[in-house]
Amino acid sequence: MTQLVLITRPEEQARQFAKHVEASGLTPFIHPLLHIESIPTDFGDNDKPDAFIISSVQALDGLHISQDWRDVPVFCVGEISALAAEQKGFQNVMWGHGGIEELSDILKSKISPPSELLYIRGEHIHQNIHELLAGYDIRELITYRAHPAQHFSPELLDMFSQIRIVTLFSARTAIIFKDLIEKNALTPYLKNIKLLSLAPSVVESVKEMGWKSIDVADYPTQAALIEKLKSV
Repeated sequence: MTQLVLITRPEEQARQFAKHVEASGLTPFIHPLLHIESIPTDFGDNDKPDAFIISSVQALDGLHISQDWRDVPVFCVGEISALAAEQKGFQNVMWGHGGIEELSDILKSKISPPSELLYIRGEHIHQNIHELLAGYDIRELITYRAHPAQHFSPELLDMFSQIRIVTLFSARTAIIFKDLIEKNALTPYLKNIKLLSLAPSVVESVKEMGWKSIDVADYPTQAALIEKLKSV
């Protein structure tokens, strides 16, 4: 029997990631800890910005892009977000491997302050974009909400003793996971489970929970996490 891998990403991204898990010879078990609610958005009569910043695929789901705005430079965190931006019709898309910090450095090399930037994001954010890009005129547009899971499913509770790898992609997901583990008195099982995380910041709230081992992707991207998964 192959190792059972718990995937905690939102539903659509979880299904995509599960295919890579299966290709690595492992068995995926999908249980999203965040449920995405898109907020339909049209730019309407807003002023056209000098560039967009997009930190997740979910930020693009409910977004309508007019033809006049498709030539605006778009800076995306990760290749998957960049591909989604291109599918939306953006024609000048750039992306980085290293999270929002690296993306900010790329943007600074292409766009000078005090240019106007439109940051398309979810309701909850981990880092302050205004600190990373001081000197720029930044507008923020919330295009989705991520609602936390309130409980583990009965199926997951029944199978939890068989889980051998848990994947966590965000700091918020890690906090939700920790809360549900403690609520269901599942902490003793973690000594047999390896934690695989997207970045050190994701691990921070759960690193003292008694895992069998903790591994972090070399870069904060899905591709890097998949490579790490193959060696866990």
